[in-house]
Amino acid sequence: MCEAETGAEPGSHHCHVSVTPCRVRRAYKVALGLGLVAVSLGITARWLLGNFGALDRGLVQSSVAQPPVPALSAEPIVSVSDLPLEVRQPPLSGTRNYLIAGLDRRPGNAGSGLTDTLILVAIEKKTGRVGLVSVPRDTAVEIPKHGLNRINIAYGLARAGGENALLALKQVVSDLLGLPIEHAIVVDLSVFEQLVDALGGITIDVPCPIIDNFVDSRTPNGWRLLDVKAGSVRMDGVSAAMYVRSRHGRSDFSRARRQQAVLSAIHRELLSMGGWGRIPEVWSTIERNVATDFSRYELLDMARRVLGLKLEQVHGLVFSDEQLEQRFDHGRAMLFPKLDAMDQAVQALYSAPKPGTADHIPVCPPADIALQHGHAVARNLGSDTGADAGSAEPESNDWKKKD
Repeated sequence: MCEAETGAEPGSHHCHVSVTPCRVRRAYKVALGLGLVAVSLGITARWLLGNFGALDRGLVQSSVAQPPVPALSAEPIVSVSDLPLEVRQPPLSGTRNYLIAGLDRRPGNAGSGLTDTLILVAIEKKTGRVGLVSVPRDTAVEIPKHGLNRINIAYGLARAGGENALLALKQVVSDLLGLPIEHAIVVDLSVFEQLVDALGGITIDVPCPIIDNFVDSRTPNGWRLLDVKAGSVRMDGVSAAMYVRSRHGRSDFSRARRQQAVLSAIHRELLSMGGWGRIPEVWSTIERNVATDFSRYELLDMARRVLGLKLEQVHGLVFSDEQLEQRFDHGRAMLFPKLDAMDQAVQALYSAPKPGTADHIPVCPPADIALQHGHAVARNLGSDTGADAGSAEPESNDWKKKD
């Protein structure tokens, strides 16, 4: 132990303290410790406030295929000036709005990478209630610099043009719904599979049985069959991904309802006792494979809010033909928005049922209706191999009034 040397000059009342090497070392250690704490705090703050996700940074960007631009018909469905583009009052107030987008690509990074899943998350500031609004992928919108097209191609067009794709996607969805969007997150479908598997699977209430077939390069014959019965079904990541991609039922509307049902199932799984222990693995999976303008702090705060939600606080809205009108032109279909009707539906968001459920009992189409349609498309193309339900042309609306 070090002692300070003291002494006094003869006849003097003043004591002199000589600083020993030990005292210098102690001061150095304190300064070093404070410096390390400051550096650690700085690194932590930078990590929390820094960008989250790697999908659009060099880690996996090279593997993301650019979507093709669909050729416009010689006679356009409608001129751009016919779209309802007038400024209108936001249908919701007092909410913070975020966008979840899913890139629908086949396993092995094949496919175009269109954002076939688009869900607005509206969180009410006062009550904490959450509303999910699904935007059908074939919705007709005005895409800046590109004109009239389906909304699911907006993200890819912006990326191909070197633009800020997240900003472009947020703007297009914001213009459509009349709501400001703070942040967006884009997730690849293959990552969605990993997320579900990291949770150990999810349980989904399936209203109608589904038999469907999908292109999958991971299987010996290049196809994978989905066969689910009605009722409570436990699904792994691959099955859940096929479930949300299937064209079974009423085209985009049924598909949007299934997407919400899967999100709700993930939420329930996270709230379960087993789900909490898997959160670190889930977090790691998401961070490596998403594109977002959330900072880590913002996303952590969002996760805290979501995990604190009660199931009855979450509502889901899926548009129907009352809000979107389908029009065809040379086999190409788009859904044209009826803005007044859309605004009325969004205003009633927090009275909507829980995500993934209809406000009426559905009448189920045949379980294999998507396969029947796929084979019909294949015959029209001169092929006997069947069609990928995830990439077939728009199906019949025979069940339009029943689902």
